[in-house]
Amino acid sequence: MGDGNAQLKTQLETLLRDIQRSTQSANFGLCKTCKFHTPMSDEHFYCALTKETLVKDFGTLICREHIDTH
Repeated sequence: MGDGNAQLKTQLETLLRDIQRSTQSANFGLCKTCKFHTPMSDEHFYCALTKETLVKDFGTLICREHIDTH
């Protein structure tokens, strides 16, 4: 991805977050980018929201309870 594409991606993500905040829409995102995601090992992570230990691959799924770390 070129610099222009990376910059556009960042701008679009910021725009989406701003729209979600202004309309009080629910946030969503990848599990591994959530504030509740805590890596435990190379194979597992802990979700502080659900209080579950999950396999690393689940961290790439979209979570509707996602709380952005930004």
